Amino acid sequence: MNFKLSKSQKIIYEKDGIYVVNACAGSGKTSTLSKKLAKLINENENNHEGIVAISFTNVAKNEINKNLNDMGIKLSYPHFLGTIDSFINNYIFYPYYYLLDEFNKRPVLVGKPARSWNKTSNNNYDLSPDFDKITFDINGDLKKVQDNLTLKRKLKKHNKDGSLDKNYINYKNMKCRLFRRGFVTQSDIHYFSLKLLNNFPFIAKILSRKFHTFLIDEAQDTNEIQINILDIISKQEYIKNFIFIGDFNQAIFEWNGAKPELFNKISSENDSIELNENWRSSQNICEFTSKLLEKENKNSVAVNEDVKNYHFIPEIIEYETPQEAIDYFLDICNSQKDIEVTSNNISVLVRSKNLLKEIIGNSKVKNIEIDKTTKDMIYSKYLLDNNEISKAYENLEEILISIEKDDFHISKLKQKEYINTSGYFNYKLRIKELFDLMPSTKEYQLNSWIKIFKDNLHDSDYYLKDELLKNIKPSRLIIDIPYVFNENSIEYKDYQLSTIHKVKGETYDAVLLILKSKVQKAYRTMINEFIKTGKKDQELRNVYVGITRPRKILILAVPSKDKEKWEEIFVD
Repeated sequence: MNFKLSKSQKIIYEKDGIYVVNACAGSGKTSTLSKKLAKLINENENNHEGIVAISFTNVAKNEINKNLNDMGIKLSYPHFLGTIDSFINNYIFYPYYYLLDEFNKRPVLVGKPARSWNKTSNNNYDLSPDFDKITFDINGDLKKVQDNLTLKRKLKKHNKDGSLDKNYINYKNMKCRLFRRGFVTQSDIHYFSLKLLNNFPFIAKILSRKFHTFLIDEAQDTNEIQINILDIISKQEYIKNFIFIGDFNQAIFEWNGAKPELFNKISSENDSIELNENWRSSQNICEFTSKLLEKENKNSVAVNEDVKNYHFIPEIIEYETPQEAIDYFLDICNSQKDIEVTSNNISVLVRSKNLLKEIIGNSKVKNIEIDKTTKDMIYSKYLLDNNEISKAYENLEEILISIEKDDFHISKLKQKEYINTSGYFNYKLRIKELFDLMPSTKEYQLNSWIKIFKDNLHDSDYYLKDELLKNIKPSRLIIDIPYVFNENSIEYKDYQLSTIHKVKGETYDAVLLILKSKVQKAYRTMINEFIKTGKKDQELRNVYVGITRPRKILILAVPSKDKEKWEEIFVD
């Protein structure tokens, strides 16, 4: 890892204790975090006390891991690098869930991001299909996991007379019943983990003895329960370092429960370090994007010698069709001799999946509805085609066992027992034989893939042929398979087409951001509010994340009627 620390970055590298790093886009925070982590690991003298590095994006986590490998460091016991979900699951909930009254046995994780909760019911009074859609807030009250989810019944706690609503009671009883049966969602795990820390203080003490240092990346994306879990751990007597790193201006996950104002609160209550050097973008891009910072934030300054003086001045263009804007953008990129026009270097960003679908020609597809078992089987082959071999085999094993046992929520432990009973190598051979019957996910569209697979399966003597043919459902969608498994992104030869959320943390030579006139509300309204108050709506933070991705070329494409309004922000 060839990376020399700047003066500001050295402060973070050398400073110990509990503090907050406010890092602007492109500040090199992930590289700085990697160096800091390497230093702490090398200085760690106790083989039983480790360091925790948590990131909210896989992009940053993978970059940290790569940086450590480049420095000759392989992260292993007693240290931890991963997401906050995996840390909470592995070190709080699953080791101590038995202390709670809600669970009679080790619960299986269902719902996103684990395997989908596919419970359906024709009984209008059965609320169990909504198990993964509701959870508990910090006070123990039921709430939707996401505000945009539709439930079978209206969820409200109290009636007008102050009594508990009947639907609320039924939903709570349903959750408790399924907890006892051995199911739990990731959001539930967060709630129960906080409950464990509050009710059993020894757990946090044990964690602080096991891990004396915590580095929390993308801390602006924490929700209220997560930040309380981290706060309890940070106050333990054995903690040496607890560092929160983030940027309020890049907080774009409020729809998923994040509360970026909590990051600002932490910043005001602890020592804070500012990182406003931009190692990613040219000065022209820095000056353009700084116009969208809130008044109290410092403008970022380009410091990367390779790009800071790059000549291209960011443009705001109007468009009639998205493809018109894309063609103009690609012409600009192709005219620059120092830019390689490939999907690794060039990105077209949009705010919503609907606009993404419109561009790829599937605007009529509101949701990609595919039978779950069919989708899971295709996903296994998709993983294999992308060299994620272990994950592919594990995923297909789970599907086959579920079909054989007619139970789609078997625990990992039960799966292992079943495989060992059947013969480990025999079962691996069964998986390989099934993969051999599947066509490539890179060569066929969804409907063609399913047809070819069913034909191959029908002509085979595979031991589960009849059961599989019953479970694989046809699709009428003519759509690229990679898009099915990543509705936020698709790669073309010349560029990558993605939503903003997908590319957070990424860097490209050139970026085109295409916006419509409105999302939840009109951009014109949000711009007026920003100009008047200096405070920006979450949707403008989405725009900020999009326009801070490029190194050299930035183009913002907006509808004709909105161009003047956007220029009120960005054009002097």
